[in-house]
Amino acid sequence: MIPDLQPIFAEYEKLRASCDAVFERIRHGHAQCVTCKEGCSDCCHALFDLSLVEAMYINRAFQQAFDYGPQHTAFLSSDAVADCLLTRL
Repeated sequence: MIPDLQPIFAEYEKLRASCDAVFERIRHGHAQCVTCKEGCSDCCHALFDLSLVEAMYINRAFQQAFDYGPQHTAFLSSDAVADCLLTRL
C-alpha cells in the first residue's frame, strides 16, 4: 500500500516557498551578485542532488502530467540516455 504523501508534500511546499522568499530577498538586496534571468545558464546546466521528498514530488507531478503512453515513454527514454551520459562523466 502506498501511503498518503500529501501531508509531507504540503510541508515540502511550505519549505520551498520559504526558500524561494529568502532567495528573492537576497536577489533584491544583492542584485549585482545574483544575476539570474531568463536565458542564463549558470544553474540550469549544473548538476544538483535531489532529496527524497523532492524526487517523490517531481515524480508525482510527472505522473499527473503524463499518462502512460508514447509521450511518457519518450520522456523516460530520453532521461535514460541523459543518465547514461552523466554517469560516464
